[in-house]
Amino acid sequence: MKHFGIVISLSLLCTSAVAADLSGWYAGADIGAAKWQEKTKDQIITLASPAANVSNSLSSKLLGVHLGFNMPVAKLVLGIEARYATATGAATTTFPPEDFGYVLKPRWQAALDLRAGVVSGANLLYVTTGPSVSNNARTYFDHSNFYGSVADDRLEKTTRGWTFGAGIERELTERMSGRIEYRHSKYARVSDYPSTFNHPTANPPDQYFESHTANTDTLTFGLSYAF
Repeated sequence: MKHFGIVISLSLLCTSAVAADLSGWYAGADIGAAKWQEKTKDQIITLASPAANVSNSLSSKLLGVHLGFNMPVAKLVLGIEARYATATGAATTTFPPEDFGYVLKPRWQAALDLRAGVVSGANLLYVTTGPSVSNNARTYFDHSNFYGSVADDRLEKTTRGWTFGAGIERELTERMSGRIEYRHSKYARVSDYPSTFNHPTANPPDQYFESHTANTDTLTFGLSYAF
């Protein structure tokens, strides 16, 4: 990813400054990284216990594709773009006591963006916003076996969110362009009642409630080909 980003960055700086023509259909590929920030609320609701609030963060590599359409309107370039990226990485969060917790594994992201930009020489300076979704897996664990031999509980869910971003795109050839883009996404709350933490002999039985709220900051490098 580092070398890919360096190549695009140098291309953006070195290409001759002719006026960009980024109108019409285009498709391309992206590579980058995302920084996840997640807040978790953990509570035994059957005992009306105070909630434990913990934070989790991880860095995830992204590899994706995009398809879009640009249209000049007055001095602006307006567009719409669909994008999809797979994610790698994992991070472990623990609750008091330390043997209880979950592992977060991002799996994929998708978005439908509206873009608006202005042309400056060979560059398109743009902002983007739109709905997004993120699919993540969370596996709850009890390493102490305090709650018996209950199996780890796995939750995989696709969560809706919204994304804001900005970037710079530069025409490299008549049909090729390169871009650097920053994005911030915030996703809806995910709730679960993991059976892993339910004490099998408690009276009344324990029932745990987990609530997760996540957001991401993403930096991507991309290449696009105009049809």
